[in-house]
Amino acid sequence: MGRGKLRMELIKNEKVRNAAFEKRKKGIVKSANELSTLCGVQIGMIINEPGQNNNEPTIWPANREVITKLIDSYKSKSAGNDCRYGTYNLPAFFKNQTEKIEDEVNKLRKRTREVKYPKWDERLDTCSEDELKDFAGKLTAKIESARVRINSIK
Repeated sequence: MGRGKLRMELIKNEKVRNAAFEKRKKGIVKSANELSTLCGVQIGMIINEPGQNNNEPTIWPANREVITKLIDSYKSKSAGNDCRYGTYNLPAFFKNQTEKIEDEVNKLRKRTREVKYPKWDERLDTCSEDELKDFAGKLTAKIESARVRINSIK
């Protein structure tokens, strides 16, 4: 027989809430220990207990050197802001967003250029060879007149 559905809300009674916290904390520590042993991974937990006056969190494993090494390892991996490690500081986030927006703007500019200045005009497909030669001659003349004008301006 399975458990009933648990409603996720704050437990009003403080004694019951603290008992539930301790029971779940023990369960999560046990699960972390099993995961670490079975899979050979490093795990560290820092748990801030509710209503704790001395502000000293519960740390697992209890050896602070292991936790410090684990945190340093995490920080060194996340220094490059690699998303695979789940860290993303604010400047890296904005840089990434800026790059995405710039890429999108560049794509839109390229599409606009292609629409505004098409590489090929379909009307040329229906022209005869003589008409195309005449068009090429006129185009060459326009290019030459533009060169003359540029040189006179210089």
